[in-house]
Amino acid sequence: MAKRKSKVLADGGPAREEQSRGKKSTTVVEEANQLSFLEFKEQYWISDREKDAMMGERFATDMELFFAGDMKPEQLEECLKLVETTSRPDYENSSWGWHANRKRKEMKEKEMRYVILWQRPVREGQPSTMLGFLSFMLTHDSTPAVPVLYVYEIHLAKIARRRGLGYALMNVARGIASKVGVEKVMLTCFLSNTAALEFYRNLGFKKDVCSPEDRRTRNKVVKTDYMIMSEDVVKVKEEEVPERTVQLIPSKHDPRVLRAQSLPQPQRQTEAVKIKVEAQESEAQPARRNNVPQVSRAPPPPQPQRQTNPQPPARHDSLTIPAILQGHPAALNRLGAEFRRHNIAVQGLGSTLAAVESFNTDHRLTQDAPLMVCQRSLKQQLAFLQESSARAETLLSTLNKQTTSIQGAIKHVDNVIASHVRQKALDLEMAELRQRERMEKERAQEMAKEKARQEKTRFGVEEILDRWFQTTVEAGAFSDLVKHEHIEEDVVSGFARGGVIKTEPAEE
Repeated sequence: MAKRKSKVLADGGPAREEQSRGKKSTTVVEEANQLSFLEFKEQYWISDREKDAMMGERFATDMELFFAGDMKPEQLEECLKLVETTSRPDYENSSWGWHANRKRKEMKEKEMRYVILWQRPVREGQPSTMLGFLSFMLTHDSTPAVPVLYVYEIHLAKIARRRGLGYALMNVARGIASKVGVEKVMLTCFLSNTAALEFYRNLGFKKDVCSPEDRRTRNKVVKTDYMIMSEDVVKVKEEEVPERTVQLIPSKHDPRVLRAQSLPQPQRQTEAVKIKVEAQESEAQPARRNNVPQVSRAPPPPQPQRQTNPQPPARHDSLTIPAILQGHPAALNRLGAEFRRHNIAVQGLGSTLAAVESFNTDHRLTQDAPLMVCQRSLKQQLAFLQESSARAETLLSTLNKQTTSIQGAIKHVDNVIASHVRQKALDLEMAELRQRERMEKERAQEMAKEKARQEKTRFGVEEILDRWFQTTVEAGAFSDLVKHEHIEEDVVSGFARGGVIKTEPAEE
């Protein structure tokens, strides 16, 4: 979430009496903010090798640096939409309130920097999908005012959570803060967002001295709904140690550096000097050209009682590492970046050249458990490959069984379809036969009706002729009709018009 400007920033920067602490503490922020994008990226951005090792191939993600002024409007809107999706309820339920235009204006500030995570497209030519982003600004804050890297926003899409990407974004911010030379990494978090608070505390962030407390008025106590958190920056630069050494280069990812950040200020400086001296001493040792460099987590200083009862010798248990890591999410989150840095998959070793060694008798990774990532022996590599081959054969056998089952199902479906087609053709043929029989039956009925009608008409004509003949005879006009030349035609046409024949009177 964004930060509220402190009195120091509202007054235009650190007070004059505080500037006497050193010119560097004032100029580091100004010098970094005045750099162009290419200069800033060249001096402070992580290398491609570090980025690939940090993200890991299994995430299929990419990480890019942007200046707010160089971002496209649609990119800023996509970031704003993600902020609204993940944090709008927290804003609305707090004293801040949700104001989209104000948030958009803040995100466009000149000194704002963005680290954006992209989902690599499955096919070439497809657009990339934004998984999350972190925005920060190099400024002055805290009490007394010191140069800090202030994390304004860090948000991840739902599909990108629980994958170590938030840890990777924060480590990038830590690395930039260390290279720039600021004193702290600061951020603001809603108290209602308990998951984020726990995440920051696990990283080593604590409540800053400038974080506001609850205010007491005459009638009530106004409780604060947010907390300002900070973490002191341990300035250990990677370029001070050669790239190929037996021990891990002290950097922001080194567990010794992470442990030093959680110590009080005097002990932190002592531990940082100790780490630096150990790295310098390792330069004299011959470098080993390994595909996977040895990563060691130094065990805590031995206690007197541990000297009388020394720890048992370390055991290699490389083939059961996934079960160990999956059973301890806290240790997984804490050590995941170190594993990914050397291309070792967290949920299972992706390289046959690496093995994880625990100093605990039960191989359980606890909060302070010492751990070592070292090169595997040839015997371990062979065992790992044999086990991988056995798993592959089992998977292939399962796939073959599934293929056979699918083929049988396809054949059964084909038979069912053929049976349905034959039945449908038979049904159509029977329907056509029934239709033909019905038409023939109707034709026979029509012919019978026509024949009956003709018979009835014939009988009616004969009856009419008999009646007419009788009437004519009785009237005495038979002799005249006999003389008529067309008597037959007149009779037939008369019957056709309804059976009525009008006779003309005989000429005198």
